Amino acid sequence: MILSAESSQVYTQNHYYMDTMTKIKLNAETQKSIKPDNTGTTAAAAGETCRLEQELEISTGFIQRFSKGIGESNAHQSQLELHLSLHCFAKVATKRLFDIIPMLVRDVLVLKPSAQMSEMMHSACSDDELVAALAEDSTKAKKRASLLISIKRLEKSTAKLSALR
Repeated sequence: MILSAESSQVYTQNHYYMDTMTKIKLNAETQKSIKPDNTGTTAAAAGETCRLEQELEISTGFIQRFSKGIGESNAHQSQLELHLSLHCFAKVATKRLFDIIPMLVRDVLVLKPSAQMSEMMHSACSDDELVAALAEDSTKAKKRASLLISIKRLEKSTAKLSALR
């Protein structure tokens, strides 16, 4: 059921994983290239890190460790890359999990019932019979027409009364 719902419309795209990886790596490169002041960080780097921390839900400590780990041993860099990759994959998996709900609602509660109803109506009777069944009753149509004429007359008389004031 989920596969059929997913094949009809994709919600989370695959680029989200790489976008997250790229943002964190660029931030780490920026932090590494900016010379720290007496406190150990610059205001610009700290602000960007806080923004990334909120946006990507990753700790400031990890971003700082990641920026310091660039250029260290291959094993240490591999560990940091794996940590970052797992974090980004978990974010995509979380988004996909929450995408399943609207996908299933759309597929099961909207598309399938409307297709079934349409199929039932077409199989139950011909197009001419459907038009006849859905047509307005002639007595009700006459009554509606006379009421519309009465409404138009009322509007004209209201306009004339408003002009007299």
